[in-house]
Amino acid sequence: MRYFCFMRFSLTFVFICSVFLAFSQDKVVSWRSGYDQETKQINIYANIQEGWHLYAQAVDPMAGPIPTSFTFKVQGNAKLFATVAEPEPIKAFDENFESEVLYFEKEVKFSQKVLYEAPSTIEYTVNFMVCNDVMCLPPIDEILEIRLN
Repeated sequence: MRYFCFMRFSLTFVFICSVFLAFSQDKVVSWRSGYDQETKQINIYANIQEGWHLYAQAVDPMAGPIPTSFTFKVQGNAKLFATVAEPEPIKAFDENFESEVLYFEKEVKFSQKVLYEAPSTIEYTVNFMVCNDVMCLPPIDEILEIRLN
């Protein structure tokens, strides 16, 4: 009986430590952005750690993973045009979700057309989910800001 209690406690402890370590690692996705004067667009880059993938905006939410989405809040004289563009995602059948999904690996650039005449600030929230072959992390909201001068 004593051995059983010790094993149950040990397994619970190992599980809790594993979860803690998984969530305490460096960011799986790091975001940065900049404004391109020539194309008149904000470029938003996601750098994704090796072995992980970030889901596209057009992934079917009924398939399982949460699609990447952007919400913009403009302060100043800037105007956003059209929708956020993305490159062609990888399309593959995912055994975990038992469906076809769209995702990116390593690095991806999203683009948003914007025009401005006076200094402005655009705050944007990226809602995204990442998975690897073993697990998925819960959806995350990352709030970022870009200043247009």
